[in-house]
Amino acid sequence: MLPDLSELRVRRLQAGLSQKRLASAAGISQSLVAKIERGSANPSYATVRRLFGALETVRPVSSFAADDVCQLRIFSVAPSDSIARAVRVLEDHGISQLPVMDHGVPVGSLSEKQLLLALGGSTRLADPKKTPVSRIMGDPFPTVSPKTPGRTVQVLLETVSAVLVVDRGKPKGIVTQSDLLARLLSAK
Repeated sequence: MLPDLSELRVRRLQAGLSQKRLASAAGISQSLVAKIERGSANPSYATVRRLFGALETVRPVSSFAADDVCQLRIFSVAPSDSIARAVRVLEDHGISQLPVMDHGVPVGSLSEKQLLLALGGSTRLADPKKTPVSRIMGDPFPTVSPKTPGRTVQVLLETVSAVLVVDRGKPKGIVTQSDLLARLLSAK
């Protein structure tokens, strides 16, 4: 009997899977999974079987906690640091985003995308060596405790590029989308 397509999203979330991961496991595109979940696509029988089969075989990510996957070294900049300094930190460490910290407290975030828009966009900055990070920084990354389940971290990382792991009010580590992808690949 063919499974009810309205169950797909619920079962995917229960398994702790992103649309992208389910699509990859089923050998279809993420956009098709999104359309099926919205009810705007009428998939073939074979596609439905692959999707629900993948739900049964893909290992859930909830078998680990945030502190199992976080990077313990957090590279950051201060709100008063120059944009040029932030670019150097990104380059020196081969990373694509930074928390902005004020005396150890997360107050913002900075990504390559924000820097590209600031340095090459229509609102070009006059002097990146004198412009403070605070002028272009975004909201702080979400924070989680060290024992936050992997499933929760994954859901957060579907919409943000990093999550800070905070223990007793102090940042302990950072989990990026790349860190989670590496963990998911090693679980297969």
